[in-house]
Amino acid sequence: MAFSTNKSLLSKIAQGDEIGWEEFYRTYAPLIWIRGGDRNLTPSERQDLIQDVMVSMFSNAGRFKYDRSKGRFRDYIRRIIDRRAIDIVRRRDKAQSAGDDLDILAENPAFGEPDDRWLDEWREHLLNQALVELRAEVEPVTYQMFELYAVKGWDADRVCRFLKVGKSSIYTAKSRAVAKLKEIIGRLESE
Repeated sequence: MAFSTNKSLLSKIAQGDEIGWEEFYRTYAPLIWIRGGDRNLTPSERQDLIQDVMVSMFSNAGRFKYDRSKGRFRDYIRRIIDRRAIDIVRRRDKAQSAGDDLDILAENPAFGEPDDRWLDEWREHLLNQALVELRAEVEPVTYQMFELYAVKGWDADRVCRFLKVGKSSIYTAKSRAVAKLKEIIGRLESE
């Protein structure tokens, strides 16, 4: 099973399903780590950020009802990540006054707002999920040809020698994999 933000995964975590939480953690911890780097958090603070986001999600799980009409999940989780990052920055120096806390936002006005970097990170996250799902849905040799040729950038002759297949097989595998990948990404984006 691919790890995607689908309604069933969100439903599982809303019900407190332990396997759903493990899946959610494996899926989103890397994205939270990257976002923490965008917010200039230290490695230790990034680990704290992952834990804080997971605690926040867990404590609201019983009340959480995914409603697509209220927005995308990626925007919801981005807001949680950014809020927890602000909390961590505030904890860095407890001596700051309340007025100084506003400096955090003034120094980085994009805190809490959608930004291109987040969208790029989200797309990469989505692509990685789609590749996991693609690997599970196509024949292993088809995925190998696609991965070596299209993802890793090997030339067709090298792939032919390595996998002992013809060029037409490589081009067919790439075409089928790309079409399936587009379908998977389209589905993931709509969930």
